[in-house]
Parts: sequence; C-alpha cells; structure tokens
Amino acid sequence: MKPRCERRGKPALGLVIAGGLFVLAVAMLGVARPAKGAVPDHVHVRADGDADVSGSGGSLPPDSDQAGEVVPALAPVPPFPQLDRVIDFEQRVERRPGRQPIEVHGLYLTGYTAGRTGTIDRLLRELHGTSFNALVIDVKNDAGRISYRSDVPLAREIGADVDWIADPEGLLAKLRAEGIYSIARIVVFKDPILARKRPDLAIHDLSGNPWHDQTGAAWLDPSNREAWAYPVALAQEAAGKGFQEIQFDYVRFPSDGETKEIASSGATGGKAEMIAEFLRYAREKLEPYDVYLSADIFGLVGTVTDDMGIGQNLEKLLGAVDYLCPMVYPSHYREGNYGIEDPEAQPYATVRASLQAYQRRMATADSATGLRPWLQDFSLRVHYGAAEVAAQIKAATDLGIKEFILWNPANVYDTDVFGREETGRPGAE
Repeated sequence: MKPRCERRGKPALGLVIAGGLFVLAVAMLGVARPAKGAVPDHVHVRADGDADVSGSGGSLPPDSDQAGEVVPALAPVPPFPQLDRVIDFEQRVERRPGRQPIEVHGLYLTGYTAGRTGTIDRLLRELHGTSFNALVIDVKNDAGRISYRSDVPLAREIGADVDWIADPEGLLAKLRAEGIYSIARIVVFKDPILARKRPDLAIHDLSGNPWHDQTGAAWLDPSNREAWAYPVALAQEAAGKGFQEIQFDYVRFPSDGETKEIASSGATGGKAEMIAEFLRYAREKLEPYDVYLSADIFGLVGTVTDDMGIGQNLEKLLGAVDYLCPMVYPSHYREGNYGIEDPEAQPYATVRASLQAYQRRMATADSATGLRPWLQDFSLRVHYGAAEVAAQIKAATDLGIKEFILWNPANVYDTDVFGREETGRPGAE
C-alpha cells in the first residue's frame, strides 16, 4: 500500500483498497489494543511507506512495570481560559523577530509521501481555503533514514540518507508560497542505523553489547552527550533548508522490550533531567536559525507523577521547548484511564480529560510553553472517521487549545475536518 492523501468525503476505489489493506495489516499483526507494557511513540510506517502498526502504544497500562503512578479520574475543571493565573499560551510563546506563532492545524507526512510531487499538489488543491496550514514531514524517521540527501558528514558516512525528497528546498518554497507552515520531524534516540555503525553511542545491555528493543532496533544512549550532536546537526541542516520548526520525536529512553536488561545509564540527576538537558542543548544550538522547537511526548506525561522510566517529566520539559506535543490518541489509553470505561470509543471525553491534566499542571507551573496535541486519524479496534476526528478537535478547542496535528501512518486523512475559511490559510508569510 502506497501512502496517499485523499478526501474521504469523495470515495475512490484506490482509497477503499488502501483502507482494506491497512485493516488487514492490523489484523494480521494482532494489534487490536496496545500490547501490555509496550509504549512506542506513534503508529509507524515502514521505509516503503506502508503502515507498520507493530508499535501502536502511546500510554502506559497502570499495571505495567514501566508505568508511573497514575492519578485517578480528574475532577471537573472550568474551561482552560477561565483557570486562575493563566494567560493564553499562544501569547506567551517566545516570539522570534518579525514573526508570530500561528495556530497550527496540521497533518503528518512521511518523507516518501512528501517527496511525491503529485501527492503534495493534490493535497494543497484539496485543502486550499480551509483551516489547514501546516505539515509535519519526516526528516529522520524511526528507522534512522533521512528523507533527503544530507550534507551532514556522519549521515553520509553511515549511509542513512535517501532521496525520497529530491528537492527539499523546492518543496519548502512551494509550501511557504501556499502559506503552509513546515515542521521537520526528527526521531532522536531510536536510531538503528547509527547505533549499529557506532556501537559506542548505543544503549548497552548488561553484557556490554548494544541493547535492542522488542522490534530489534538499537537505540542511542541519551546519557551519552556525544550522541546528541548527530540529531542536532540534522536539525540545523533542516532549519537551514527552510523548515520553520524542528520537532523532536523519541526524545526519551526506551520503554518497550527487555528494559531490565539495559545497563545503568550515566544520566546525572536522573533520566528526566538528561532529556530536558538535551532539549536545552538543542535549543541553544538552533538559536541562530530562527526556528521554533517542539517535542513529542506520551499522552500520560500530563497525568503520571514520575517520568515513567523514560525520562519524560512534564515539569522538567516545560521551558525547554516552545511547544509540547502530547500524543493523546484515544486508542492508546487503557480501560479505566481517567475513569473512562472505554477510552477508544469515547474520543471527546478521552482527549478532553488528557488535555485537562496538562492544563492543570502547566497552569500551576505558570508555564510559557505551548500545548499542541497529536490527534488520532487512524483506526484500530474502533473505526475512526471524520466524526471521531472532529470530536477530538472539539475537545481541544472547548478547552481553549487552538492547535492540533493529525496522525495517520499511511497518510490517509479525513480532510473534511478542516473547515472552510473565507480569508484562506492563516500563517502565510
């Protein structure tokens, strides 16, 4: 199945076939619900663009040995703008000279999809005049592949770059001309290619060999500062090519696989401090490039009271980036999370409860960090169409959260959720 961006409001034979193959892939892999204890960041796509739902977690089951202490169901709170001591996050995000943050209404694309000129042109035509105004594009995916030919010496040395996007500068110029805000997604510490080529940078097991997660992938060691330089160099290159924001994913320690076999890390001050320090380091290195910085985090980060063993602690992340992007996919929560019997079947209630948890703690911290959730536009056990996606968007907007990004691993989206706008797309420069 090749990824495509089509309007579900206009059925097509190819789309029906694509959807059927996606469902079949899910069934064959046995992923009807997240595997107990497995907590990957997103539903994935393979290098050829096909869906790979082998990692479809995103929240931690309360009984997992990796789980933090989960706060019980939250008491009702007023809508976010009415909370005491809170100012609109958008007004508090650091402004760069001559620019203002925009209200991102975006989609995720793999590098493979983004490099297909016909697909991009069709998407832009389809969504012209709607509230859609941003694309998150893979620059480095969780397989370690860079979507275009890189000038970063280490990337060439290890053979990580491919030519899915033949002309990245041309693509970004086209997006800018159309008023589309461009976000470069860079997977940080899950990097099977570099970890294999440079085992001295990898996480090791108790025997001193590179450790592998349940998918067989090796990871870079977040406590090894030498491993920081590579993803940051790729971020600098992406910024230099014209991306307006850098978004780090897998900015954490591993969660799935035999994590008890991981040798003790040298993380001074704990894992959470190490992850926050990496983001502060990246921000400093990216300062000359006039880009915003964001980080993808697990949905339950706003609810648990520790770092879940992966180094993602909300209070420590605040201020390290401009935006936090929690993956609040309803399908990734377990029965009973937030007191909801079936979170996957209740997208509005689940997203609202999860985001309220973030708002409580961010307000208490008087945070100037923006909150931009990832929302679910894919189906696992429960079918998700335009109504379910719209319900999640409404849950965010009812809380005063104006931004969102949709995730679908095959890049097949319910584009009807982007309302028509008389004034066209916001954010055009």
